[in-house]
Amino acid sequence: KLNDNLLRKRMTAVHELAHVILPMADALPEKEEERLVNRFAGAFLLPEETFVAQFGRARGAISLAELIELKVNFGASISAIMMRARQLELISEA
Repeated sequence: KLNDNLLRKRMTAVHELAHVILPMADALPEKEEERLVNRFAGAFLLPEETFVAQFGRARGAISLAELIELKVNFGASISAIMMRARQLELISEA
């Protein structure tokens, strides 16, 4: 439930902010717009320089304990952390 999950609220708020402040072409497909606003939200909550400093470069593996620590430090969900790591090419799709 959204009201019970602060991390999800933060991500949703920034996602919706991106819809308001980012200029989007009228012809842009909805799927592409959602991809862009999600990327914005990830970059806003998990800034590249700080995130890479804590996450590390080109990881082969990451423990649950490390993910929980990152979750606490950034106030972002583990899913958002992994998505951001993928966007920054710190991990592979696999």
